[in-house]
Amino acid sequence: MNPRLLGFVFRSLRASFRGEKMTHVLTLMTVCVSLALVGGVFLVQHNLIAWADAWAGETAVAIFLDGKTKPEKRREISDFVEKQAGLADLTWTPPDRSSRELAEILGL
Repeated sequence: MNPRLLGFVFRSLRASFRGEKMTHVLTLMTVCVSLALVGGVFLVQHNLIAWADAWAGETAVAIFLDGKTKPEKRREISDFVEKQAGLADLTWTPPDRSSRELAEILGL
């Protein structure tokens, strides 16, 4: 840092301490409120990211295939989805069972 700049800042601070006390209080309050707002925004952002991670960890992906799809093709699709999307817990549910589960969930 420039020594002349530091000298100017130091002289300005010393001169301002000789001034009005209420100005100092307001300045300090402004700085504290600003830092509190920055901290609050950081915490909100951090919690929002944590919430999004938790939500994404609980999502499910449904892939509907023709009932006549061969098991080899299902395994190929399963490997592709597992590799590309990073989904490790894949289950295959026949369409009729899926529709029954959905009807039960909806109370139909």
